Amino acid sequence: MFSTANENIMRRQREREGHRPSVVDGYHKRLLPGGMQIRDDPFDGVRQFCAVLEERQNEDTLRKLCDANKFFSRFHQAIIYCDGQRSAMKTSTVLGARISSVSIVHEKMKEDARDRILNEFLSGKSRILITTDWLPHGLDFPLVELVINYGFPQWQDINEYQHRIGHAGRFGRRGIAVNLFRCQDEKERIERHYNIRIDPMPPTTDIFERLVADIV
Repeated sequence: MFSTANENIMRRQREREGHRPSVVDGYHKRLLPGGMQIRDDPFDGVRQFCAVLEERQNEDTLRKLCDANKFFSRFHQAIIYCDGQRSAMKTSTVLGARISSVSIVHEKMKEDARDRILNEFLSGKSRILITTDWLPHGLDFPLVELVINYGFPQWQDINEYQHRIGHAGRFGRRGIAVNLFRCQDEKERIERHYNIRIDPMPPTTDIFERLVADIV
C-alpha cells in the first residue's frame, strides 16, 4: 500500500495533467483532455533492446553510454532500474561523475526525502532517476523516453517488467528500453511470457546512437 504522501503525489499529478485513470484489459489507460486514449498496451511505441552480460560488463556498458557524445542528451528524461539499494547507489556514483541532474530514490530512504525527489523528477528538475522496484506503480512520468533495466531482481511477479517498461514513451511519445540481462534465461523468460522479441543492442555505441536518433 502506498504511503499517504505518495498517494498525494499521484493525485496532484493527475490533477495537474488533467487526465483520469480507467482500466482496460488489465492495463491502466490514461485519458487526456478531449478523450484522447493513450496506449492501452504498455509495450506499444517502445523499442526494446538487450545485451546479455556479466555484472562487471554491465557497468562498462553504462559507462560507455554515459561517455557517448549525445546518448543521454537525446532524451528528455530517463529511469534506470537497479536490483537493490546497493546497486542503485553504485550506479548513481558512476553516472553522477559523468552527467549532471541525476537523482536516486530507493526503499531505504526516508519518506519525505523520497517524496521530494519524486516531485523534482515529476517537475523536470532532474533528468535521470535511478531507482529500484520500490518505485510505486501508477505514477506517470510524461517526459520519460528511456528506461534502462540495469539489474533484474528475482521477481515473484514477472509483470514487474511490464511496469518498468511502461514508463517509457507515455502520452504519445516513442520510447526506448535497454535491458542488461545477466543470463540468457532472463531474456527468454520475458520474451516467452509476453510473446515479444527483444532486439540485441548494436555492437557499438555510435551505431546505437544513430538508431536511437531515428526512433525518438
